[in-house]
Amino acid sequence: MNPPMVNVTEQAIPVIDIWPYVSLLVDLKLVPEIVLDNCLVEAVYRDRTSSYDHVLLPTSHKNMVVILIIDIRNKCVKGYYILDLVKEYGLD
Repeated sequence: MNPPMVNVTEQAIPVIDIWPYVSLLVDLKLVPEIVLDNCLVEAVYRDRTSSYDHVLLPTSHKNMVVILIIDIRNKCVKGYYILDLVKEYGLD
C-alpha cells in the first residue's frame, strides 16, 4: 500500500463483488448483518499507485471499522483489517 491514500468513495467503481466476503465477516461477528443486508460502505480509499482499494465497513462498535483490502490488478480480496480509531488515533 502506497500512501497517501485518496478518498475515492464517490467515483469508485467496484472491481469485484465484496459481499460474499462480507458475509464471512458477518459470520465471524466482525460486521453487523445490517451492513450485508443494505450493502453499507463507509468509504473507499485508493493508494497512490491505484493498486489497492481499502473499503471501510461499519461495525457495531463506535470508532471501529473493518477494512477490506482489495487488490485492483488481480481483482481479489487480499484480506481485512480491524481499525480501532481510539487505539490508533486517540479518538473518543
